[in-house]
Amino acid sequence: MFSKHTVLAACALLWAAGVGAHPTSDMTQAEKMFAKFRPYEPNYVIWQLTENDDPAMEVQYSFKYLLYSPDEDLRYEDGAYLKFTGEFDFYMGTRSSSPVVNRASNPGIHYRWYKDGEDLPGGLAWKYWDFGLQHLSNGQALSATDQATVLQDTFLTNPNSELFDDVSRGVNFFSLESSFRFGRNRAQTDDNSRNGPEGRCDDSLSGCYNLWVRLIPFYIDDDNPVTWGPDAGRREDLADYDRLRLVLTKQQHFWSNDFEFGVEWVIGDELFDTDSFDVYAFLPEPRIGALELPFSLYIRYHNGPLNNLSNYTREQNSIGIGIRLY
Repeated sequence: MFSKHTVLAACALLWAAGVGAHPTSDMTQAEKMFAKFRPYEPNYVIWQLTENDDPAMEVQYSFKYLLYSPDEDLRYEDGAYLKFTGEFDFYMGTRSSSPVVNRASNPGIHYRWYKDGEDLPGGLAWKYWDFGLQHLSNGQALSATDQATVLQDTFLTNPNSELFDDVSRGVNFFSLESSFRFGRNRAQTDDNSRNGPEGRCDDSLSGCYNLWVRLIPFYIDDDNPVTWGPDAGRREDLADYDRLRLVLTKQQHFWSNDFEFGVEWVIGDELFDTDSFDVYAFLPEPRIGALELPFSLYIRYHNGPLNNLSNYTREQNSIGIGIRLY
């Protein structure tokens, strides 16, 4: 658990992670160093309602730091980088003492190659591929193995007990990631490389889509047993629930704004028996008239397992609304 002051620190980090500019050759060394900090995964704060849980404020903060790039101006950030993504729930007024529960800490080191929008069969444009070594844990201390009897007894009396939030989880793994673009209106540009304009998307369903893919080919260690409930005694690993992630996004123009819609599908070794979905929508560049806002309205829905690491096999529905900075 974190102190309540962590919430303020994380919110400050959310803002700082979103304001860096791309490094350029005319920057000072100090300016370049600061500009190497960039947002990574989405940074957001939402008020979330979760099935069989108390309402909570969910916060995700994520950034990366560029270590090395062969590009002189570092504009596209080819090269090696460190990244960190954290997530916690703040049960503000909904649980006794309003605890902040750490849900995930995900540091990693990566190398990314951009592919200049290289054309592939099927109308795909290949944006980049990425290789990473990552750690994922939730920072809790209760051993599922050592406290198996306590956890099973608690489940039988109260399957929604807060005790399950304290179960420790952790894993290391290699990841392969790639990103593609398709459905682009190429007729509006003569230069489809990353150094030129990508063209505008039309508003039809056949307009621009982005597809992000992450495969975990190898878990270095994955000893995360479940010792309570219907899964007690079975061999359960995170790999059974998270082997392949697919994220499909599309921007759509409504009411003088470009909305972005996304669907994330997570598939494990048990395939459709353990898969999960997330659906979200937000305004990438929100504005009121001519005024540009520094954040956007964000709505997110989850269905299936993997709602949190401590009780990752449990299927839940949740919906949240709040703001997203990136």
